[in-house]
Amino acid sequence: MRGVGLLVRGVLGVAIVAAGVTGAVLPAQANGAVAPGVPTQVLTSNATGSSIDVSWSAPSSDGGSPLTDYAIQFRKVGELTWSTYYTAEIATTATVTGLAPGFVYALRVAAVNTVGTSAWSGQESTIQAGGSHSCAVMATGAVRCWGYNDLGQLGNDSTTNSPTPVPVSGITGSTPATTAVSFSVGNSHSCAVMANGTAKCWGDNSDGQLGDNSTATRSVPVLVVGIDGLTPATTAVSVSTGNYHSCAVMANGTVKCWGYNLDGELGDNS
Repeated sequence: MRGVGLLVRGVLGVAIVAAGVTGAVLPAQANGAVAPGVPTQVLTSNATGSSIDVSWSAPSSDGGSPLTDYAIQFRKVGELTWSTYYTAEIATTATVTGLAPGFVYALRVAAVNTVGTSAWSGQESTIQAGGSHSCAVMATGAVRCWGYNDLGQLGNDSTTNSPTPVPVSGITGSTPATTAVSFSVGNSHSCAVMANGTAKCWGDNSDGQLGDNSTATRSVPVLVVGIDGLTPATTAVSVSTGNYHSCAVMANGTVKCWGYNLDGELGDNS
């Protein structure tokens, strides 16, 4: 896993890739040195109720000036303010402390030299294919889809098929509410978890698989009812879609499912 915002839950250490936020890079000095490159391959491990270990790979370039340390930031999903600390060394591991149990956190890492600070660590695009279409999460947290679109499964407010990726409406990576951190592609629908802990789905909704308390097909993403990111019990950390139903893991470890249930796939004893 690579990137800004590995999302972690304090107690169980659930980790999923989140979207990147570009940091400020200072101008070059007279000697030609610039801010360093971006750290890569950010990983988390050994989560406890209040801490998590983080490791990463050093940037490919130090910018022409030796690295002095790394900056690490973390914040609760849904919050806008980052907490920052510096490692005071150039080791590529650290332990983040002060986490609150039961919450989902976003983490990001930047390299520091005598000139300035790199951009924050980014993520590789994640791609998944469904029954008739495919989608990818960009490094910015935006989502693009391509393929068959008769039921709005590309999420671009149309039903026109597209052999090339098109942006999904309203998932732009510009705010926590519009930044995808996890997604899944079903037969003719897709769902994504936003950085603020909400979930959005789009496409075929014949069996309620979009979770918006309707069976109307949606060509743009709609919010899943009851997943609002306000509490651990209503904050999604990951989502998975079947042919005609969807499920999400909450920050408190519970699971919610919606959609087709003829064979009990929703797990509610009905």
